[in-house]
Amino acid sequence: MMKTKWYIGALAALLVACKAPTLQEEAAGKYGKFTVNGTERVEIDSMVNGVAFQLLHKMHSDQENILVSPLGLCYALNMLNAGAEDMTQQQINHVLGREGLADSLCCKMLLADAATVKSRSESPDDEVATLTSENKVAVGAGVNLLPAFEERMIRNYFAAIEAGDEAQKIILSNTLTFEGVWKEAFEPTETEPHSFTTEQGKATKVPMMRGQFDLNYMETDDYQLVKIPYKGDFNLYVLLPKTGKKLEPIVSSLNATVWQQAMKQMKMADVSLWFPKFSVAKKNGMKSVLKQLGMQDAFDSKRANLSNMVAERAYVDDVKQEVKIDFNEQRTHAEAKTTVEVAVLSAIDEPMKKEIEKRSVCCDHPFFYVVTNRFGAICFMGEYQQP
Repeated sequence: MMKTKWYIGALAALLVACKAPTLQEEAAGKYGKFTVNGTERVEIDSMVNGVAFQLLHKMHSDQENILVSPLGLCYALNMLNAGAEDMTQQQINHVLGREGLADSLCCKMLLADAATVKSRSESPDDEVATLTSENKVAVGAGVNLLPAFEERMIRNYFAAIEAGDEAQKIILSNTLTFEGVWKEAFEPTETEPHSFTTEQGKATKVPMMRGQFDLNYMETDDYQLVKIPYKGDFNLYVLLPKTGKKLEPIVSSLNATVWQQAMKQMKMADVSLWFPKFSVAKKNGMKSVLKQLGMQDAFDSKRANLSNMVAERAYVDDVKQEVKIDFNEQRTHAEAKTTVEVAVLSAIDEPMKKEIEKRSVCCDHPFFYVVTNRFGAICFMGEYQQP
């Protein structure tokens, strides 16, 4: 126990010279391999995926592409939660579906990701999917963080504490970067123009990747669900409405429990897959959505209680998220930056393989997709409505 405390103290001392990912990698090297047990995995799935489907229901549009990072938002909200108190904290907990993830579990998730990045850097020829997470707290002129909050950010979130550009403001930020190499790549010569039809009936030619793969698959009367693995422990899930079915009612029926049940029903199949080669970038204002989900006091300058962060009165001025994702024949690249702007007032088992069946999945009309990490948590989520 004393040894562990010494490591944490040493890591905090390194903050001045190191950026957050370096701290995580340093910690991963000292602490060794991290595993998440069954109970902890349920906690992660319950919070992150619960938030994911709440966001999906509020943000769904049958005409615009959607892209959001539930995991990035959960990390940022957990950091905010550490500084909140009373009703403000209770409402953040309500959005998270519980009292957030324990700091220790967030710390473990960050370290597990850092360990994967570290092993990849040591064996660059063994390319695997990685997710890096960088947390920062930018403190503007005229603001003094409470020592306990600052120490909690450093110890549990490996957050770099730095000078901010805006006076009387604190910016909490999380940046996720995902690099995923397909376990089985698409052949570039097989990519060719193919019609993609929107729900309004508009057909547009898109570059469509094609391949024949053994993949986990399930279907209902309304949709097909296929799991496309990356090298490592990350996966892309694609939910495609069947002909004549609309995406909106299917999306509306989804929640974390339904999603988990669907994944349990998947079995290996010989899949003929058509998947578009595309990129999407979105700037999401999250304030309105979070208020709709019940997080209201935090945004109210008179009712917000962030007394565990600063001694002065403070409130959340805005929450934003910038996300982008790119799919091609070899890999997927995705980034998400979530920022929480705090204004300070003066004076986050593989299914069993059975008999192989042949299936065809042609993503030539609007579909829903998610990228999950090794814990099953949804890192990135989107609806591809139009090219």
